[in-house]
Amino acid sequence: MQIRVRDMLTMAVLASIPLAGSAGCGGGGGTGSDGAGGHSTSSGTPSTSSSSGSASAGTGGSASAGTGGSTSSNMASSSSGAGGGSCSGLQQLATTITDQFTSGTVPVGTGGTIADGTYTMTKHITYGPAGTPTTHTYTIRIAGQVMDLLGHDDAKPDIDATFEIMPSPTGAFTDGVTCPAQFAGKKLGQIDSYTATATELHLFESSLSNENVFTLQ
Repeated sequence: MQIRVRDMLTMAVLASIPLAGSAGCGGGGGTGSDGAGGHSTSSGTPSTSSSSGSASAGTGGSASAGTGGSTSSNMASSSSGAGGGSCSGLQQLATTITDQFTSGTVPVGTGGTIADGTYTMTKHITYGPAGTPTTHTYTIRIAGQVMDLLGHDDAKPDIDATFEIMPSPTGAFTDGVTCPAQFAGKKLGQIDSYTATATELHLFESSLSNENVFTLQ
């Protein structure tokens, strides 16, 4: 696939992923809130919040998302569609990983061609002081400008979502949720650039100093 972008990834991710906050999900009489979409300083999961969005679910399991939020509490934080339906159709293939911390400045993505296929998150790196580590378990599937995501941070419920990604050959990356509908347009974490190789996709969140690495399966 020749890049035309993300948007994790943003990953976001995934951003989603940071993915900070939980998103309301449809269910009988359930309520949920989509907190400030932030990524933690530990590879984007510990604790920095970004633009806020609120979501509420009333009886009957419907949820609505506020404006300006990003899906995330690390890589993402939107939930599956009302009634628990699947957006991605993915099975979880990823092995749980733990945040890595390193000195220096988060790189800026240089672009490249993103290969279609299924990826698992293999690294989540935060640049700067070490924080409280978070665990991540994410699988994504990319086909053209569509990215499906299934995964979670720590022991949180799985996030199941589909994103439209728009990568640019020069490295810029934007994305927006297309499913579930109540989170349409939200971002995967704070992903703003990417680097693609034949076997890896690196999604960078410059505002959170995070790098999310996905490896083609």
